[in-house]
Amino acid sequence: MNFLKKIWTAMRDVYFFVFRYSSECQLRAQEKKNVFKGEESYLKRFNSYADLKKYQKRTKIFLVGIFALSIVSVIIFLAVIIFLVQYLYSMFDSQNNFFDWGKMKESIRMKNSAQEIGK
Repeated sequence: MNFLKKIWTAMRDVYFFVFRYSSECQLRAQEKKNVFKGEESYLKRFNSYADLKKYQKRTKIFLVGIFALSIVSVIIFLAVIIFLVQYLYSMFDSQNNFFDWGKMKESIRMKNSAQEIGK
């Protein structure tokens, strides 16, 4: 039970550190310094509010950068896969190229014209 309590406290500390204001983190750290509660906190290693705020700012900038880099990487990966598949289909002269943009446009036009006729 003590191990699960430590994990829960660590997860809450990370949540407060990443998604909350520095002032709330500082108050949480001061609250956790209370020895009689029996809880330990990762945040109590900061001696001043300025240290906590600087470290929190650097961590948030790092996490935003990692998130943006991962989004860009996924988009580039998907684009490369789509164009690679399209190139391979055209190279082997396959009739089942579902990434052929001309066929996609034509099927959309046919679908729209069929809907207009049905009206």
